Amino acid sequence: MSAFYPNSNHVETPEQGDATPKPPQPVGEPAPRFFKNSDMIVEGEQPAEQASTVKVDVPPEIAELRKGNFFDAHGMYREVFARNTTQDRWPGADAEVVEAVDREVSSIFSDHGLTPPEAQQVVDLFNVQPTEELQTQWAEESEAYLDSLGEHSAALAADAVKLLDRDPRVAKLLGPYVNHPAVVKLAIEKARSEKLRGRL
Repeated sequence: MSAFYPNSNHVETPEQGDATPKPPQPVGEPAPRFFKNSDMIVEGEQPAEQASTVKVDVPPEIAELRKGNFFDAHGMYREVFARNTTQDRWPGADAEVVEAVDREVSSIFSDHGLTPPEAQQVVDLFNVQPTEELQTQWAEESEAYLDSLGEHSAALAADAVKLLDRDPRVAKLLGPYVNHPAVVKLAIEKARSEKLRGRL
């Protein structure tokens, strides 16, 4: 079964891990947190005394895309992050660092044109442990959805992958959920919109 996202075998899964330090996770965590890979958003160590100067790692092409946009994305998606406290979502992390990550993830949601309910849908996916069986099921459902799009399915899928690759942090944040049918459908829909706006 081929995956929707062609580089998904290179995306870190909960079983693989890497040498990059991650925020501490509580014992018995039922599923990976959405912010599990957030270390790639905030650059370097962030001691508490330097929390006010947290530096967010924004790719140059994304910074260019956001030029002239003074919209407060964090305000729009505030409820998405309000369901759990900072310590619930990222145990042990400095509150100001988490605030910076919240704001940047809000901007990522906005970059892709997600509504708050759509953003919540993506975050809620992380409440499900991505077992091999489930990942196979997701791939089958995503493939069936793509087949239902008819003769233009290959082009639509290519545009969706292009959108996901526009910000290299997105696939890492999504991890194995990048092939979830809900993500695939959103990527197809948002790629269409971004293409019509001349942003893809």
